[in-house]
Amino acid sequence: MLEVHGGLLFWTVVTFLAVLFVLGKFVWRPLLNMLDEREAKIFKSLEDAEKAALSAKEAEHRYKETLDSGRSEAMGIVQKSKVTAEKMRDELIKEARQKAEKLLQDAEIRIETEKEKALQEIRSEAADLIIKATEAILKREVDSKDNRSLINDTLRAFEKQHEA
Repeated sequence: MLEVHGGLLFWTVVTFLAVLFVLGKFVWRPLLNMLDEREAKIFKSLEDAEKAALSAKEAEHRYKETLDSGRSEAMGIVQKSKVTAEKMRDELIKEARQKAEKLLQDAEIRIETEKEKALQEIRSEAADLIIKATEAILKREVDSKDNRSLINDTLRAFEKQHEA
């Protein structure tokens, strides 16, 4: 059945130890060194990734602060613009009202002046007509019926002058 051969066992153990020595000396150390280097690279990559994530968070925070500041500034500018626009609108309305009042006053003054001129002309023409009527009456002696007809003729002549 199973027999143990001493020589074979000896050479098997010697070969195993030789392979173990060769593997330990030439393979195991370089393999461990390579694994250590890989582990160091992985840790360095993780540290770099953490630094990058922290840097990204800081950049995001600065971006949000800048964005909030920009929004606040923009809202301030819009508010100032609204206030300025309202002031300008109020000033323009005030100026327009003042100009309208001035135009109205000037028109009233012109109307009053023209009215005075017209009344003066009417008085002058009425005086001329009265003088002409009086001259006509004095040139001939007439009764009241003739007098009334003379005045009516004079008034009609006056109306015709003003219609033309």
